[in-house]
Amino acid sequence: MAAGDTCSAGPDGVHVYQVKSNKINSLGVTNASSYPAYATVIAGASIQDVTNPLKICSVGGNATLQLNMTDNSPGGQTDMIGISVLDSSKNLWYASSWNGGKIVQQQIISGNVTIH
Repeated sequence: MAAGDTCSAGPDGVHVYQVKSNKINSLGVTNASSYPAYATVIAGASIQDVTNPLKICSVGGNATLQLNMTDNSPGGQTDMIGISVLDSSKNLWYASSWNGGKIVQQQIISGNVTIH
């Protein structure tokens, strides 16, 4: 994309972004043999505006993707996840839920978080 180019919002005024991980920096697991079990994944990522699939715009590289997960039960009914993206300057760019200082995990609607 040429310097100064920008991606336009969709017809509803909304942008659609894709965060793509390009490397895992760390994986931490706590209490994997019982419930609740916890895991944190920190990965390098890039951010793209994919509102118009014919004109994908790079928003930034060297971003950090963080996933915090809690496996509360074998069936997944009360499992939790929190997602955040920091830009290359380590400023918060996205959070699934944020309390002003950290990611707040939310209960998943369907599926199952399994931590071994």
